[in-house]
Amino acid sequence: MSVFLDSYSISEDASHGGDTVVSLRLKEWRSAALTIVHPEEPAPPPPQRDPPMAPQPETYTVMRGDTLWAIARRFLGSGSRWPEIYALNRQTISNPNRIFPGQVVTLP
Repeated sequence: MSVFLDSYSISEDASHGGDTVVSLRLKEWRSAALTIVHPEEPAPPPPQRDPPMAPQPETYTVMRGDTLWAIARRFLGSGSRWPEIYALNRQTISNPNRIFPGQVVTLP
């Protein structure tokens, strides 16, 4: 193990016939790991991530007794969001007050 001298002290000990006492404090030597950086070299590009997938539109098949208000409350958390469903489904819903069982509506 490589060590270096951190500190030391020298004293005389009269109780043992005038011996000289040397105390040493050593620390372990660890070489530093160096990383050599060459500024003229471009940094490596960051890893590429796959683009997030676009969410697929959810659909719902209208059941007997359904209304756009009830569907919006159930799936969107608020019945007052029914115009969003109507706007997405104008090609299949001609009158928002009349929807029929079996119609498939796209949800926002």
